[in-house]
Amino acid sequence: MPDKILQFTAIIQILKKNIFLIFLTTIITTLIGCSYLFFLATPQYSSQTQVIAKVEAGDNNAALAGQVQANSQMSTTIAQVMTSQSVLQEVIKNLGLNKTASELKAEMTPTTTSSSQVVTLTVKDTNPYIAARIANETATVFTKKASKLLNVSNIGILAVAYPDTTPMSPNKKKGIAISVIAGLVIGFLISFVKTLFNTKVTDESDLEFLGISQLGSISKL
Repeated sequence: MPDKILQFTAIIQILKKNIFLIFLTTIITTLIGCSYLFFLATPQYSSQTQVIAKVEAGDNNAALAGQVQANSQMSTTIAQVMTSQSVLQEVIKNLGLNKTASELKAEMTPTTTSSSQVVTLTVKDTNPYIAARIANETATVFTKKASKLLNVSNIGILAVAYPDTTPMSPNKKKGIAISVIAGLVIGFLISFVKTLFNTKVTDESDLEFLGISQLGSISKL
């Protein structure tokens, strides 16, 4: 127990002696983080549209169970076909985008839920209005091509996309918090390494840290 108390006291002594260093590293990392978040990082915006596919309902429980499974399978297929090259090439042409189909696909995230016939398409872009246009155009092109690509006609747009001017990234609050924590950790590490390699005794606290009793002192003349 006394050893644990001594170790804790030694850590406190190290932090006290290097408080300015810890404060300085925290300020520096926070300034670097803020500079990146507010001036260098490119904001990303997202917009969502929803497409629904429905399989005709049956009259009994077995038919209903089959319908649920069919809806789920159809949603998975829609999510794959919606971001296919055939659809995206036409979207690029219609909107005059300076992107390849692969680049556009990387900005899209189609999602489905279990036993649901709704597919949500999320589009990311540096411009919120372009993100909404891409999402809506993709949904429009897909619903037009659905009858030929999937051999079904009961697919429609459930919700159109609207521009969201609040950026989804970077998360400035989270980024600043990470910068502060990083600064504290770096300051702590430098302090401990500095103390570990310092072999000089400058005051009584250094003797306490080493566990050596002070026998006496010589005053300055």
